[in-house]
Amino acid sequence: MSAVFGRSLPLRPDPERLRLAQSRFGRTAAFLLITSTAAEVTAARRRGIPVIGYAGSPAVERRLRKAGCDLIVDSLAPLLEAARSL
Repeated sequence: MSAVFGRSLPLRPDPERLRLAQSRFGRTAAFLLITSTAAEVTAARRRGIPVIGYAGSPAVERRLRKAGCDLIVDSLAPLLEAARSL
């Protein structure tokens, strides 16, 4: 089972929303956050969730790297291809 949990307005990182998503699937489920904001990386880090960062510019890449992103990509195409192969 897979699901995507979105953000409600106003957009903001929220470790509590991540906790709710995790609790829905239990401890054995695998989680991954894909984001372009350092604040969301920080929220995911608080929950122990690995993060792939999307950086459309060098400035965004620096912020994501500083926040502790596990992997940073400059195109979402490889992620979409990987998801389609599942």
